[in-house]
Amino acid sequence: MLFDTKFSLDLVCLISLVIMIVVQLHKKQEKEDKQLNRIFITLIVSLMVIISLDLLKNIINKRIFDGAVTLSYVVNTIYLSLICLYSWLWFSCMCYYILKMRVNFKKIALASICFALAELVILIININTNWIFFITDENAYIRGEFFSINLIAFYIYFFSALASIIVEVVVTKDYYHRKKCSLLIVYSIMPIVGIVVQSISDESSLLLPFCTMALGMLFISKRHEEVTDLKISEAYEKERRIELESRLVQQNVRVMLSQIQPHFLYNVLTTIAQLCDLDPKTAKKATIDFSKYLQANIDSVQDRTIISFEDELEHIKRYLNLEKIRYEDDLKVVFDIRTTSFKVPALSILPLIENAVQDGVCQNEDGGTIYIQTKVDSNGYKIIIKDDGPGFDVSSLMNSERHFGIRGSKSRLKTLVNGEIAIESKKNSGTVVTISIPKGE
Repeated sequence: MLFDTKFSLDLVCLISLVIMIVVQLHKKQEKEDKQLNRIFITLIVSLMVIISLDLLKNIINKRIFDGAVTLSYVVNTIYLSLICLYSWLWFSCMCYYILKMRVNFKKIALASICFALAELVILIININTNWIFFITDENAYIRGEFFSINLIAFYIYFFSALASIIVEVVVTKDYYHRKKCSLLIVYSIMPIVGIVVQSISDESSLLLPFCTMALGMLFISKRHEEVTDLKISEAYEKERRIELESRLVQQNVRVMLSQIQPHFLYNVLTTIAQLCDLDPKTAKKATIDFSKYLQANIDSVQDRTIISFEDELEHIKRYLNLEKIRYEDDLKVVFDIRTTSFKVPALSILPLIENAVQDGVCQNEDGGTIYIQTKVDSNGYKIIIKDDGPGFDVSSLMNSERHFGIRGSKSRLKTLVNGEIAIESKKNSGTVVTISIPKGE
C-alpha cells in the first residue's frame, strides 16, 4: 500500500512538472527575465529527474537481480546529490527573484555552491564508509549512522533563502514587492516541512510532493505576476497614448492660434480691402486663399493623423501668396520641389516657413528670398528651407515663446513620422532649416 501511495504521489508530481515545463517553454520570454526563466526551468527539470529517480528507487528496492545492489547505490547517490543541487538552485532562484540586478547575482551563486560540492564529496566517500546510507544484500535501502549530515546543505540553502526573503520583506518599502516576498516565504517553508517529516520517519515521503507544490505555487505566482504586469503595461501605454493625443491636439490648437494672430488677420483683411478698389481680381484670389488658409488651420485641430506633403505644400503656398500681397517684391520665394511622395503632420512645415518670413527676410530693409527645396536619398526625404535674413540665436528656441511654432513642429515630426529638424543660423548669414524624414515612416 505504501509503495502504491508513494508511486502515485510521484507520478502526480511528475505530470504536474511536465505541464509546467511545457507552458514555461512555450511562453514568450522578455529579455530582462531570461536569466530568471533559465533558473526556473532548471529547477523544474532537476525536480523531474529527482522524482524519476525516486520512482526507480521504489521499483528496484528489495528486488533481487544481477547488479541490483550496485544500481541501488548509484541511483540513491545521484538522487541525494540532485536533492542538494535542487536546494542550491532554489536558493539561487529566490536570491535572483528578490534582488534582481541590485547585486552581482553570479558571485552569490558561485560562492554558495560550495555546500553542494561538499555534499557531493560526502556522498562519494559514502560508497566506502556507509555513513549516509547503505544497501543490504537483499537490496534494501538503510539509512546510515550519520544520515543527518546529508541534510545540512539542504537546510543551509532553504533557511538562507528564507532569511533573505524575510529581510527583504522588512527592508523594502514597495508594497507590491513586499506582498510578493511574503508569498515566497510560504513557498520556501513547504520543502523544509517536507524534509523535516521525512528525516524523522522513513515511512513518510513528503519532500518531493511539498517541493512540487512549492514550485507549482511559484509558477502560478509568476504567471499571475506576468499577466498583472502586462495589464499594467497596457494600461500605461493606453494612458500614454491618450496623453500624447491630447498634447498633439493642444499643440495643433496653439500652432493654429500662433499663426492666426490678430495683427496677421488685420494686415491680410486690410490688404484685401485696399485691393477691392485697386485690383478686384487679385482681391478675390486673396480672399479665396485666405478662406482656405483659415479652413486648413481649423481642420488641423481635429486632424491627428499625417497628411501628404502635397497638401501641406498647398497650404504653404496660400500663406506665401497672402504675404507676397503685403510685401510685394520684398518677398521672393523660390521652389525646388523634387518629390512630394511622403507625408508630414498637418501644420508641421508651415511654422518654419512663417519663421523664415517674419523673423527672416522681412527683417531686412530690402526684403529677401526664401528657398524651399525637397529631395530624396537613400536615407529618406529632406525638406530644406533657407532664408537670407539676419539670423537668430538657435539656443533661444527652447525658451522663447516667439518660436513656439518651431518647437511644436519639432515635437510632432518626431512623434508622428520620426522626423528630425536641424537648424543652422548665424547673425547676418541667414538661416537653414533641414527636416529629415526616414523612408517608411
